[in-house]
Amino acid sequence: MWDGAPFTGIIYANHPDGVLELEYNNAEGLPSGIQRQWYRGKGSVWSRRWHPNGVLKYERTNDQNGLASRIREWSEDGRLLSDTAERRG
Repeated sequence: MWDGAPFTGIIYANHPDGVLELEYNNAEGLPSGIQRQWYRGKGSVWSRRWHPNGVLKYERTNDQNGLASRIREWSEDGRLLSDTAERRG
């Protein structure tokens, strides 16, 4: 929210040292369009995608070597469809 209304514009986040880490577009309070992320060296990295209705669709977390360590997917109504962490149990 920005001044009481859903935010439309570009959102930025910085690393602790102030260097740009994340940039994405928001339209009426929901992520929209391209998302860019910068990271340094090795480390855990995540990515997310949303359904057109704003519900989270996909989330991926990578391990320190850049390999997927967990992938989760949701339906348009928010039901969890799959979770690779559950398969490793």
